[in-house]
Amino acid sequence: MSLEISLEAARLVRAPRRSVWRAFCRQAGLPPDPAPGRRLRLALSPLGLRIRIPARVTACRPQKSIAWQARWLGIRARHHFTFSDHPQGTWIASREHLRGWTLLPLRLVYSPRRLARLTQDWLAQVAQGAEGRPRQT
Repeated sequence: MSLEISLEAARLVRAPRRSVWRAFCRQAGLPPDPAPGRRLRLALSPLGLRIRIPARVTACRPQKSIAWQARWLGIRARHHFTFSDHPQGTWIASREHLRGWTLLPLRLVYSPRRLARLTQDWLAQVAQGAEGRPRQT
């Protein structure tokens, strides 16, 4: 038996798209022009434990969109980000699709809403970097 979860998050960043893209790449540990096939290690902190998840870039149009896939402990994840101009800066949107049997026990302690909050927090860190604000602790 397998479970599927789709998550969406978005944020307005008050900075030009070029600055948002650079902050995004720094946050993700990517060069400014990551080619498909590029490997990366995503750092997450679910349940307060910092983990590193291996991922691979599947598509990239610098400053417009990027997608990656990851597999970890029986979960397959696809994550897609888009960057678009907005009168007040840049709109960054995230769509994530998770699938796997280990989502069943994880769901007992981590709701889809809480998982979506992780992405919102990540987008907030990108915004801080792009807007030149100091990091909050």
